[in-house]
Amino acid sequence: MDFPFTRKTRYNVSNNFWFLPTDLYQTLQEQESDANTLRRSPIVAYLDEISRKDKFKYIVIASVVMLLIYRLNLSWTLWIGIPVGLMTVYYLNERSKLQLNRETDQIWAILKSPLLKKTKYFITDPQLVLWVEHVSEFKKTNTLEFNKLIANLDRFLKLSYQVKHGVDRCKENLDLIKDIKVESLNQFHSLIYTLRPEKNAADMRVKYAHYLEELAYMLNDRHNELIKLCKLHYSINPVNIDSHLSITGMDEPTPLDPKHEDHRNFYI
Repeated sequence: MDFPFTRKTRYNVSNNFWFLPTDLYQTLQEQESDANTLRRSPIVAYLDEISRKDKFKYIVIASVVMLLIYRLNLSWTLWIGIPVGLMTVYYLNERSKLQLNRETDQIWAILKSPLLKKTKYFITDPQLVLWVEHVSEFKKTNTLEFNKLIANLDRFLKLSYQVKHGVDRCKENLDLIKDIKVESLNQFHSLIYTLRPEKNAADMRVKYAHYLEELAYMLNDRHNELIKLCKLHYSINPVNIDSHLSITGMDEPTPLDPKHEDHRNFYI
């Protein structure tokens, strides 16, 4: 499978984002820093692997544990509280790493499966990868249309990837992304009409409606974020006046729109 990255990446479930391999864009100073880390003690190296967010959380937990034990008014219990707090931190971190590895393995198993093995850019969106796995049961209803949907979503992710990494014609890419988004929703919508009058057809339609809503939510969310990026791009790099292109034409939804999502700023 020809991915845009050459080696396995790491998925952070806390913010649903794929981090590039640590050696992709490293400077010499960063590489030297990594070498120094390896020469440190195992305890320090282990603590370095914990993210800043988790470190803060674990420090708070350890402090609370020690404070509770100290409240017993027995001075020696404070020394008991220290190892207890450290053991609690270690357990929580190991459990978090185990869950992270499980979800990463699941994502990669789906990417290598027949569903997505011909795609290149699904690797950039784990949430969409899981969605494809959930709707795979609809493939048998219309294999050709389902495969077209996967190809279109891969194009959507490719253009999104290009916008995020900087393109000269951001507005043109947005126009293509919008067209692909609408086409993808229509393609998935067409699958429901190919369902045969079987006993479980009603249940399948209920599932389908749920998955269609999920897909629309995800694509609209990503489209809206790309609009913001393009506006930022043109505010930093003004367009040619001769083109008469105005960034105000890239309108975001407003609360007055009938299909505006109240909790998130995009259309439903």
